[in-house]
Amino acid sequence: MSGRRKKRSGCGCGSFLVLCIILLAGALIGLIMVKNAGLFDKVEDAAASIPFHEITITEESLAGKYYYLQLGADDKTVYKEIAQGIKEHREDIYIHTGDAEHANQIFRYVLYDMPEVFWCDGQAATTAYTNGGDEAYSTIKVNYVYTQKEAEEHKRQMEATVNECLAGISDDSSEYEKIKYVYEYIINMVDYDLEAPDNQNICSVFIGKRSVCAGYARATQYLLEAVGVNVTYVSGKTVNERYDQPVEHAWNLVRCGGEYYYVDTTWGDPVFTQLEDTPELSQEELINYDYLCCNDEELFKTHTLSAEVIMPECSSDKYNYYVKHGMYYETNDQEAFQEAMNRSVSQKEKMVIFKFSSAELYEQAKDQILGEMAERSAQYLMSLYGLSEVSYYYQEEVHLNKLVIYWSYN
Repeated sequence: MSGRRKKRSGCGCGSFLVLCIILLAGALIGLIMVKNAGLFDKVEDAAASIPFHEITITEESLAGKYYYLQLGADDKTVYKEIAQGIKEHREDIYIHTGDAEHANQIFRYVLYDMPEVFWCDGQAATTAYTNGGDEAYSTIKVNYVYTQKEAEEHKRQMEATVNECLAGISDDSSEYEKIKYVYEYIINMVDYDLEAPDNQNICSVFIGKRSVCAGYARATQYLLEAVGVNVTYVSGKTVNERYDQPVEHAWNLVRCGGEYYYVDTTWGDPVFTQLEDTPELSQEELINYDYLCCNDEELFKTHTLSAEVIMPECSSDKYNYYVKHGMYYETNDQEAFQEAMNRSVSQKEKMVIFKFSSAELYEQAKDQILGEMAERSAQYLMSLYGLSEVSYYYQEEVHLNKLVIYWSYN
């Protein structure tokens, strides 16, 4: 198949590098020097006053942030302090907790909730203090990959692409239509590339048009938030026949029609679809919709959640792409199978898709469809278009309980 993008193995989802230092301040502690692999040099006076900054981030601005909403009142204060410090490019962020490891966890939550802070790469050094009888606190020294001036320039560069995407979504679009549009837009716009610059943030998508799972997921989150869809970033691992062992991965959780679903834009990209000897298909026709609004049962065949935060149950299949578009089968309805094939032929569609509710039904129906039923539809294609011969191809996706038949009209 010509014109396809180069396939690269792995996901390339980055992890956070956080240095924890706990200082027990007392009579013998004065000036402390901390170094970490040449990245951070720091001199601290443990007895100095604590310069906490006034919190100006509003509750309203955090209303849809999933990880923030899981926190208690004290942790929400720490979250706001970290978020505000990152947004203001502060060199040292002072926070109301003496637990360095817990501070690091909240730091990760801020980055999961806020794809817009692309200038922070997830690396930081956290120093915790228990200063005698005084209030315990910590400082976080964040690693910024861009200065404020550089970040503003990147925002300007991204604006045109973001606005172009959002212009394609009408005000009266449903939540499902918005999610599907963003899913397709990113897949059609972005090339999967492990070597892409900035591939852990949205710059790689909106500027470079090349990214990995973290970039795909954060861009999906950024665009859906802009059109009012409840969405968050999810981390975990994936495994399938392409990998020898589980790999780090990122995707999204969305709320659609009052129910939660998972969306994995990365795995919707055709770069993860292995097709051979099929008719020429466009980029749009090759999109994999198995990871658009899927539930736990579907996703957890290949994905495993991290244990950081409990995710809500995703049990509905109402907005599953195949259910919504009449390609999902729960019974061995041979009449419906034949009708679907003949309808696709009469409308000169390049493919017909069958998605089954169980592995047992898939195995049962597959043999029937690929036998006399496909032959009958091929004969119908020949007679309808006056052809002397016809060829068709099929693709079995066993782990997805899905069968695809491709028609050739030449």
